[in-house]
Order: sequence, then structure tokens, then C-alpha cells
Amino acid sequence: LAQGKTLLASHPHTHLPALSVKWHRHPSPTADEMMQAILFLCGLAVAFGDNLRTIAKAEYPMTTVPTNPRSDLAMFSMAATVVCPFLAIGLMLFAKEKGWWGACGMISFLILVAWVYTAYISL
Repeated sequence: LAQGKTLLASHPHTHLPALSVKWHRHPSPTADEMMQAILFLCGLAVAFGDNLRTIAKAEYPMTTVPTNPRSDLAMFSMAATVVCPFLAIGLMLFAKEKGWWGACGMISFLILVAWVYTAYISL
């Protein structure tokens, strides 16, 4: 490039006119164009997802609904959603009275319980 944005012929005896090179930026996509692209991609995902679901149904038809003989687990989980927050708040208040050692003991106790539980279920 010579003389700013003007491109001159490479040899002085050629009869080519000087070419003007204009540098222009492509405008950024607008919010409307981006939303159209996102909706298009979402539509593709839904279309391919339906196709995959149809293939899975054809290969593995589910004829029976599995049931769990221990229906009391659902009741225990509902009770745990009420009891666990109160238990956790009580444990934190107890640990707060002990200062730094209380926090250390609480975290160590929770790690120990998780370790013992995972060791038990892996037997």
C-alpha cells in the first residue's frame, strides 16, 4: 500500500489505473437479528430432539412402569425437607457458641458422617 489507501500498479509502464481500497467494518448484528438466530437454533434443537426421542422409543419400548416396594422412602424424604434445615440451624448455633473450635468440629463431623455413609453403602 502506498499513499494511504491507494494501491498503485506494481510497474510504472503498465496502464492500470490506481485502485482505491476502502476498509469498512461489518455492522454488528442487531438484537433482533441475534434473537432470530437464537430462535432458529432452538428450533433446530427441538427438531433434532424429537427425532432422537422417536428413535429411542422405537428401540427401547417401555411396557411396564417400575415400582419401588419401599414407599416409605417418599415420606422420609418429605420429613427430611422439614427437619434438616432446623437441624442445620441448631448445629450452627451450637458451633457458634464454641468459637473457632466449634466451626472446625462441625465441618469435621459433617465430613466424617459423609465418609462413614459412603463407606457403608459401598459394602
